[in-house]
Amino acid sequence: MSDGVSIRCEGVGVSFTRGSRRTMLRHSLRRALRGGAAAAEGDPATFWALRDVSFEVGRGTILGLCGANGAGKTTLLRTISGIYRPDRGRVQVHGTTSVLLSLGALLAANLSGRVNVRMAAALHGIPSSRTERHVAEVQDFAELDDAAMDTPVRFYSAGMRARLAFASASVLEPEILLVDELLGVGDAAFRKKSSDRLVELTASAHCVILASHSTPFLRGLCESALWLDAGRVAGCGPAVEVLDAYTAAAVSAAAGAARPVPSAAESSASR
Repeated sequence: MSDGVSIRCEGVGVSFTRGSRRTMLRHSLRRALRGGAAAAEGDPATFWALRDVSFEVGRGTILGLCGANGAGKTTLLRTISGIYRPDRGRVQVHGTTSVLLSLGALLAANLSGRVNVRMAAALHGIPSSRTERHVAEVQDFAELDDAAMDTPVRFYSAGMRARLAFASASVLEPEILLVDELLGVGDAAFRKKSSDRLVELTASAHCVILASHSTPFLRGLCESALWLDAGRVAGCGPAVEVLDAYTAAAVSAAAGAARPVPSAAESSASR
């Protein structure tokens, strides 16, 4: 893609198999024999996490990704990053990608923070002559002292893991950064620091997709947004418009769920 687009999804569908292990194995074998073809819509063993998802993200853009739990946000990020392959449609990605899908996505719990950062540097091709300087940059951004860096990650608090994971990914300066809820963890000062870092990345023509349940956070950082509902695109466009529509729908759904169900006596009396 040479048209200034970093990510393009066209009719993307992703399905999963549900049921017993035997059912899942039989279903997977059928798909393998079909050469990886997509499952049929009526297959009872198939759950479609994404259906006909189409959108594109330009260079220098921070796209906010919103939707209720189970809407398909994490599945979409994993598909863009290459962890999942779409059953339908296609995904085009132009640029090196770094993904932060959870607090533990990039961190080995039994290894120290320092060793984790060294491993990430090696995986991203940073020369050994620059590794220690890179570790120092990550440590400085994450605001962790030497004792913390030399402690196994399993003893870290959620905030410490979030700081180290975000610092390790963002200091690498990937061309595309995918973040799933991670910036909602940690103190206000570090969240502000992380937000500023994302703005710096996009100023260098980098692309960021940021998934979050916090609409105020997305409003303050994103110029465009994508709303997923039950695996489908419910809205895509300017962040203010999409987030307003999403918030209104969420409030309406909550009000409907809270409405009391009339008793049998009340129903009879109303007839």
